[in-house]
Amino acid sequence: MRSWRTIRPRLAPRAVRTATSFCRAAAWASSRLATLTQAMRRTSATGALIALEAIDRLKVTASSHHRGFLVEVMGRDCGYLALMVGIAGGAEAVLIPEAETDPEALARELSDAYARGKRHALVVVAEGCAMNALRLKQHFDEHRKRLGFELRATILGHVQRGGIPSAFDRLLATRLGAAATAALADGRHGVLVGPQHGAISTTPLAEVMGRRKDLDLSLIELARVLAC
Repeated sequence: MRSWRTIRPRLAPRAVRTATSFCRAAAWASSRLATLTQAMRRTSATGALIALEAIDRLKVTASSHHRGFLVEVMGRDCGYLALMVGIAGGAEAVLIPEAETDPEALARELSDAYARGKRHALVVVAEGCAMNALRLKQHFDEHRKRLGFELRATILGHVQRGGIPSAFDRLLATRLGAAATAALADGRHGVLVGPQHGAISTTPLAEVMGRRKDLDLSLIELARVLAC
């Protein structure tokens, strides 16, 4: 296989500039495509497994000690990750920036769950909420009798990033790389390569930069129903 060093002298200067520009854009786009919190349009969910595993582990501890946990996940501007792992992990409540919840309303939800016989209280909180995990813990520490049980706060932070890529992650990366190469060969640049409706497609960067991914807020109601 020939190296880039032997191939480059044979390329026209314009092609070299185009390739360099595309590679820079592709590197940026690829990093944004894998955004953990799903704040960008045309991105797919691949980074929730670590957060979900942590929630499953905390649920065991919460049940055995009859304790409540506030689990803060990444999501400064978008609550997609918190909502997805909250539903999948069976949380009693999910707090996201798109639909803030009053602490007293949260206290009623947790008290109702306790009255129904639940042995634990698990709340998933997106870090971007005005009442994040630390503020909620401070509030309920000052109003301990309001709940009747202790709340602990666990902030997952950057431990959610990285990890071992799944088979899906590796296949997706391969497909994206092939599509990016094909786009370069066709002379297209300034685009984001990503999955859309089951197929790999390209979207102009101007359509995705600075725009959030729409969140289906009806899923919040689904989370509440499942928590009952």
